[in-house]
Amino acid sequence: MDSAALMAAGVAVTFGVWWLVSEPQPSQPVSPAPILESTIAQELVTVHVSGAVERPGVVRLSSDARAIDAVEAAGGASPDADLSQVNLAAAVVDGSQIQVPRLGEHPASATGAAGGMVAVNRADAAALEALPGVGPVLAARIVSHREAHGPYRTPEDLLDVSGIGESILARLRPHIQVP
Repeated sequence: MDSAALMAAGVAVTFGVWWLVSEPQPSQPVSPAPILESTIAQELVTVHVSGAVERPGVVRLSSDARAIDAVEAAGGASPDADLSQVNLAAAVVDGSQIQVPRLGEHPASATGAAGGMVAVNRADAAALEALPGVGPVLAARIVSHREAHGPYRTPEDLLDVSGIGESILARLRPHIQVP
């Protein structure tokens, strides 16, 4: 064996031994970003659950919760609840109310709100037609937009509905309830 090969073998062995006995350096743990209280508050919604539930009242849920989650947070439906009248798959909206009617009861808030106002997030097309300037076509668009994009959070969200401009919104504003 010539000296160059012997030298190469020695370097390889030395490097191999060094590599095996070297202590691996522990990696620095990555600390998570601090959770700010305002971030937590943005991820929760507050909903009032009333009617035929075991513990009616205000509940706090994650922002991606559904009506079924709100009913469960209120202790679940009572035995006389008529859940067929509640859209349990509906996304919850901060500050909204979920009314669970009793069997044989028709929820007054399903098409309207207190004071004769129309709750645009619960009203069907027929109830929306009672609003000034809203006919069957516009009522259907309001319902369709709500179903496609989720509940309206402010009255101004109605401006996203084709056919509603500032003047129609001004006529609707005194007659609608939007959480």
